Amino acid sequence: MNKNSSPSDKRLWRMPQFGVTLKFTLVLGIVMILVAVVQVLYSTNSTRRQIEAESLKQLESYINVYDSHVEAESNASQALASSIADRKDIQELYRSGDREGLYKLLQPMFEELKKRQIVHLYIENPDGTVFLRVHDPKKFGDDITYRKTAADALEEGISTAGIEIGPNRMGIRGVAPMTSNGKFIGLIEVGIDFDQEFISTMKQLTGADYTIWVTQTAAAPAGLKPVEGSPTSSYDGMFYYASTNENLLPVSSETYRLVLEKNEPQFQIYTQNVVEPSMVYLTPLLGYKGKLLGVLEISFPYADTLNTQNTSSLTIIAITGGLNLLGLIVIIFFISQVVLKPLATLSIFANNQLEGNLGARVSVRTGDEFERLADSFNDLAATIEEERQSLEQRVTARTSDLATVAEVGSITATILESKSLLQEVVDLTKDRFNLYHSHIYLLDENGENLVLTAGAGEPGRIMVAEGRSISLNREQSLVARAARERKGVTVNDVTQAPDFLPNSLLPDTHSELAVPMIVGGNVIGVFDIQSEQVGRFTDSDINIQTTLAAQLATSIQNVRQFEQSKSQADLESLVNAIGQKIQRTTTVDDTLQTAIREIGLALGASRVSAHIQTNRQPELSKESVE
Repeated sequence: MNKNSSPSDKRLWRMPQFGVTLKFTLVLGIVMILVAVVQVLYSTNSTRRQIEAESLKQLESYINVYDSHVEAESNASQALASSIADRKDIQELYRSGDREGLYKLLQPMFEELKKRQIVHLYIENPDGTVFLRVHDPKKFGDDITYRKTAADALEEGISTAGIEIGPNRMGIRGVAPMTSNGKFIGLIEVGIDFDQEFISTMKQLTGADYTIWVTQTAAAPAGLKPVEGSPTSSYDGMFYYASTNENLLPVSSETYRLVLEKNEPQFQIYTQNVVEPSMVYLTPLLGYKGKLLGVLEISFPYADTLNTQNTSSLTIIAITGGLNLLGLIVIIFFISQVVLKPLATLSIFANNQLEGNLGARVSVRTGDEFERLADSFNDLAATIEEERQSLEQRVTARTSDLATVAEVGSITATILESKSLLQEVVDLTKDRFNLYHSHIYLLDENGENLVLTAGAGEPGRIMVAEGRSISLNREQSLVARAARERKGVTVNDVTQAPDFLPNSLLPDTHSELAVPMIVGGNVIGVFDIQSEQVGRFTDSDINIQTTLAAQLATSIQNVRQFEQSKSQADLESLVNAIGQKIQRTTTVDDTLQTAIREIGLALGASRVSAHIQTNRQPELSKESVE
């Protein structure tokens, strides 16, 4: 920049000032963008929640299919066991102990049942041991009561069915009691494997993947153990049993814990660290009589749903952005015609007023707030001179009040006697401020009562002579409240004030103002003024009288100190004079006579005598002058 450039040239380098249109457009644009972002986020979030809710319902429907399938298989196995238990030929061969004959009879039947996924067929003794395994005839005699279905059937003599854990696998067991001539003779047990084949069937029915996790606690009684090389669980105490999903999902230990320990189904969506985005529903795996066996995990691909969600979000963004842009254009055009033009007219009017053209007026005929604003501006212009004049009058009045305060302070500063000082203040205040009455209360030595010390006019002198006082704790007293609260208080209509204390000598009081007199942080009294006018005192009056009260308190304190110093000085002077006269005596008798005489004169006694006791200590007696 040229060093010789003028200040006006330098201003050219400042950042240009934006106009109202651009400012409004920027602000409105930012607001609309924020609104659009909020709308998009809200709509996207709502869409996501809706899609997730629908996905959850979908997975819950798969749970219902699973429950229905388990229930159907349980009922089928139970019905089949009951039908076998009711056959007389089977009962006869069992009662005769013909294991081989039973096997030959049941083997062809079992081969047909295997086509229906029946893989276990037992005949069991009343003591809970196996009499015949049709699916494994060489193994018998072992106790199977670790399975609750068989134990309950033996104990209660009823048919049972449900999911149970065996030594090598889990199965859906159906158990029925076998009776002959009304006598319980044994059990028939039919089993369907609950493993890979079962969940593969479920996948064919629903299209979802199923994974079964078994807890160590549930597997321990039957001795079921995980297959070597099977995937591990993130939750200790639970192992993998079967799954239709080759790529298991990264479910956290905390999620499994909530399902197992809190019995709370969990719904989650996995989009990261997975081969394919998936949604999963985890629910407690319950066996016979609701026994907790582990966790059933149902998962379904989420990629298509995620694509639908993203497409929906993009559509929402496009629609919202377009609508907001169109709205911004419409609003800018509307604002320029409806707002900016009237503003320009009002701005011209304001400049005329600033230039001193107080007669200028503005005309805006829009029929809205701008027209009413223009009318208000015209009213303002018409009354501005009146307001200025009123302000000048108020300033003059306050100046006069402050001058009066200074005058009172100047006059009282030369008075060195308390009563004269206080009387002069109340008289001057009443006269200079054109008041109905004024008086001063001083706090007594105990700090308990406010004693009327000076009052203006005849009523004030009468009340002082009567020795009137007000307890500091009195509720019905404006004076006492001012002292307690240490601030000025006013009542502009005594008829409406509950704490106004009426005075028969001042019947025309209609408003009252009391301010505390404080010096050195201590309240020494209260300055009270009264007027015949309702609404006489304002906040400005409180400030003026507070200032006067502060000056008065300082003057009183100075006078008190002066009187105390003068009294002390007079006493010391008297003592010195008596001492000098005593020093001029030559005998003890003269000394006593001089001391007695001078003390009597100082005390104002008519007669003073001294008595000499045997111990040579004199005693003085005095008779005072009445």
